[in-house]
Amino acid sequence: MNTLHHAFWSYFFFRKKQRKTVKSIVIGGIAPDIIYYVMFLYLITEYGIQKLLGSEQAFSLHFIVHGLFDHPVVDVLRKLGHSIVIWLIAFIILMILHKGFKLTPLSGFVWGWFLHVFVDFFTHVSDAVPIFYPISDKVIPGIVSYWHPDYYGYEFGISHSIVLVSTIIYLVIERRKSKKAKKLMKEKKFDM
Repeated sequence: MNTLHHAFWSYFFFRKKQRKTVKSIVIGGIAPDIIYYVMFLYLITEYGIQKLLGSEQAFSLHFIVHGLFDHPVVDVLRKLGHSIVIWLIAFIILMILHKGFKLTPLSGFVWGWFLHVFVDFFTHVSDAVPIFYPISDKVIPGIVSYWHPDYYGYEFGISHSIVLVSTIIYLVIERRKSKKAKKLMKEKKFDM
């Protein structure tokens, strides 16, 4: 699943919690993918500096995008961020710090991160990561790819888009009903 979809679904499932906690859940939901954006900006900057210094290499967005996945820093951070082992260590530390389970901004971050790892485990096939890293480098491919046509990416994309649009419509309707109910309550207060 792509990063924006992780953010959306993290928000949707936890939207009724406290605002600070929801923000942390959403940030946790996108955290494993942040390295891609940081490295993309780094590589664009590096390319720009090389151009200023007289490099003859032609600009290729395709080369930069695919090059970032081969970068050793991205490789290690990608594996760490998508590892259930690393998540479990963070979860255990959280349980010790909180002396049990409490939904706070910190635990929200950890639960958003878990949701990301869980969803990616099922929606990445050819680009799956070793889920038990650093204990094992064995890659367990997902059931369906969110993008690759050889692994039902097209069908997943259509289905996901339908569910996504339906959910957005639901949220808009829910919001309108909520605003209408608040307005009615204000009017009743003034009538009394």
